[in-house]
Amino acid sequence: MKFSAALVAPIIVLIALLSLVVIAGVHRTRPLPLPECQFYKIVGVPCVACRGTRSLGALASGRPIAAFLLNPAAIIGLALGVGWGVMAVIRRGRPLGWRCSPLTVGWLVGAMLVLNWIYLVVSDYRYQ
Repeated sequence: MKFSAALVAPIIVLIALLSLVVIAGVHRTRPLPLPECQFYKIVGVPCVACRGTRSLGALASGRPIAAFLLNPAAIIGLALGVGWGVMAVIRRGRPLGWRCSPLTVGWLVGAMLVLNWIYLVVSDYRYQ
């Protein structure tokens, strides 16, 4: 099997995403407290990434529903990133053939982050 340079980015993304889940899972087994969100501490409203570490820790502990409830964007982003990486490796770096402009992707990601932030502000599932 010939190694393609197009596989470098997907493999790096897969390793990075899976490492985040492992690190969050290991962190949960240690008696160290999780860092406080400085944005939440100053403004009193959760930031778009609040509860992301707890979410990945819950996923690493085998609690996907709790992980999704803690921070949906973190789990959706993780699933999309892993899915993209796996598909790129399976297809050996060949493009999937989807036609989507960077502007469209930017708007979709932005909308997802805004909806996630609204969910975090409204939800009362705070820091559990």
